[in-house]
Amino acid sequence: MTLNLSHRTQLVATAVAASLATAGLVHAYNTHIRRTRRKELDDEVRRSISALDSMQIDREDVESQAFRSQLNLQSTSRANGSSLDYDEDLIREQLARNYAFFGDEGMAKIRKGRVVVVGCGGVGSWAAVMLVRSGISNIRLVDFDYVTLSSLNRHATATLVDVGTPKVKCIEKTLKQIAKWVEVDSRIEIWRKEEGGRLLEDADWVIDAIDNIQTKVDLLKYCYDNKIKVFSSMGSGAKCDPTRIQISDISHTVYDPLARSVRRRLRLLGVDSGIPVVYSTEVPGDVKLLPLPEEEFQKGPVKELGVFDDFRVRILPVLGPLPSIFGLNIATYVLCELAEKPIGNPLPIKNRKKLYERMYRDLLKRECKIAGHQINKLPIDEDDVALIFEDLHRGRSVVPPYDIPSRPTLVRWDPTRPLSIENCVVFELNDADKHVNALWNPDGSASTTTTPAELWGPEIREVVDRRAAEARRVRDWVMRLIHPRGSVFGGICMIYKLLPKTMAGRQTYFHTSLEEWTRSDEYHNSFLIPKDDILDAVVKNNHEQGLPDIAVTVAQGKFLNLLVKTTGAKRVLEIGTLGGYSTIWIGRGVPSDGSVTTLELNPQHAKVATDNIKLAGLADKISVVVGPAVESLAKLDAKEPFDFVFIDADKPSNLIYFTEAKRLVRPGGVIIVDNVVRYGRVADPEYSDNNVEGVRRLLHALKDDQDVEATTIGTVSEKGYDGFIYAIRK
Repeated sequence: MTLNLSHRTQLVATAVAASLATAGLVHAYNTHIRRTRRKELDDEVRRSISALDSMQIDREDVESQAFRSQLNLQSTSRANGSSLDYDEDLIREQLARNYAFFGDEGMAKIRKGRVVVVGCGGVGSWAAVMLVRSGISNIRLVDFDYVTLSSLNRHATATLVDVGTPKVKCIEKTLKQIAKWVEVDSRIEIWRKEEGGRLLEDADWVIDAIDNIQTKVDLLKYCYDNKIKVFSSMGSGAKCDPTRIQISDISHTVYDPLARSVRRRLRLLGVDSGIPVVYSTEVPGDVKLLPLPEEEFQKGPVKELGVFDDFRVRILPVLGPLPSIFGLNIATYVLCELAEKPIGNPLPIKNRKKLYERMYRDLLKRECKIAGHQINKLPIDEDDVALIFEDLHRGRSVVPPYDIPSRPTLVRWDPTRPLSIENCVVFELNDADKHVNALWNPDGSASTTTTPAELWGPEIREVVDRRAAEARRVRDWVMRLIHPRGSVFGGICMIYKLLPKTMAGRQTYFHTSLEEWTRSDEYHNSFLIPKDDILDAVVKNNHEQGLPDIAVTVAQGKFLNLLVKTTGAKRVLEIGTLGGYSTIWIGRGVPSDGSVTTLELNPQHAKVATDNIKLAGLADKISVVVGPAVESLAKLDAKEPFDFVFIDADKPSNLIYFTEAKRLVRPGGVIIVDNVVRYGRVADPEYSDNNVEGVRRLLHALKDDQDVEATTIGTVSEKGYDGFIYAIRK
């Protein structure tokens, strides 16, 4: 019994000892493994820290070596007269994402496509870069301009080292760094319609990113006539809202001043649609156009260097990202068209066009009812309806709490004033009916018992006044944007387009526009002024030499000619020659023993004018004096007085020129001062610029001038809305 117990105890003790030994071994093994892993982790951490410390140096070494290797390869390539070996496999790898999107067939068409980019600034450079990144292998770049410091906020490829170099060469350098296989044809030239085919040869697509409005119209017309596919960029300057950027046909563009002007000019040339464009419906808020000193106009043909006629570089403020978005829109559209996978369901603002058409029809119907007779056209159009509804009133009713109306309706706010963008508000339909019923009598006359402010209260009146002030800013911005300097007897088709007409005791209004003024000029000229090959050649020469398009029209030139004949003037003085177009009309009016002295600041303009005068056979009758007009006038002797003076030079100096003209003209002599209405700005107390102030100073002086009698004649013509002062020295 004792032995059994002892044996049993030994067995238990042995088992416990074995278990403890096994547990110790397991614990020792696990401890070893943990220590080993901890050591490995510590080593890895130390290596990582060491790598981080030296990463910048290593990266710089690698990049430096890569850069040197690239230079060596390029040097070797140039020395051997061959290009780097970049085979098809590498090309397809670089374009792999595009192949995945368009497929082999689509990419084959893209890579065979030939694109010409005309205008290589902010928009054109971004379009070119993305086209080549996406597979375009043959691209021609056309632009006469050079990179400046101000280009760097928007140009796709320009850097500080590129300042002073041609824009096309700057882009070419980058394109060849992006795609070794690309063929780039860089042309440092201005596109001209007279030789346009040379630069557009073999193009599958042309991208118009031109800043100059007349050249833009010429290019679009040329492509349209010659069945060349073209995509045009409208104005990206002074804009900041990317959500307003749209792609549509030129005929569907909605409130973009540049698009509107281009559309109208093309329509006069017989092009109504068929040109895709990228544009913005945004109306700039507080963005101001940079001032353009008068001296800039005296330096040469400024219109070739700006966004619009007579604009120089840096005049229109540009937020850098906007031109890039325009360019990327263009590249995307062209790529999809080349691959024959066009954008299937674009969502442009034109889907709102039906709404604007309906609102316009309702407004027209309401105005007809008020007038008591049929009105064919309102003084505002569908573009203005979009402006009033979307931009001025933000798509909301003018009545608090300013809800989005279920049936938005436009109504004239003040019945005593004509309909305009300033005098038109957005209501819900029932509020519009309330407004009309309260403020108009059944016979269409304005109610004398209540006013809009009394009907709706001061809060709504304050909102309406703010919207009207915004509308005036838009109007002034558009005027400055499209024609900043003005032209002889000319100007712009304003947003207002109003001419009063009294009918049946009530004042109604009918719509006129630049197109109608132009058509009227052409119609009357066809009967009264024979075609003149010499003057046509003068106009063509002025255009080819880059002179600004601010000369008198045919009818206005004839008017000057008749004035000279009517007054019997033998000695005529002209201040402001330009290319000599008006000078020739005047010279033809003086008798054979008469003479014309014309003063011109710009030597280039004077040379062009001299050539034109010789062409007209009037070199023996007309003398061109070059230099500042103030200095030239001071040298003229009043003992040999002039019979007739025509002043058409820088407007800030109007009073100086008029004072000198009065000294130099005989008693009974005539003095004409051009561009004194300036689209109505001179009479607008809220508007001011150097040109307007120059006219105002002259008017204030004439008010108390006892030596002359004068009047202002307002004019409309193919050059727009302006006027001139007709004065006689007593």
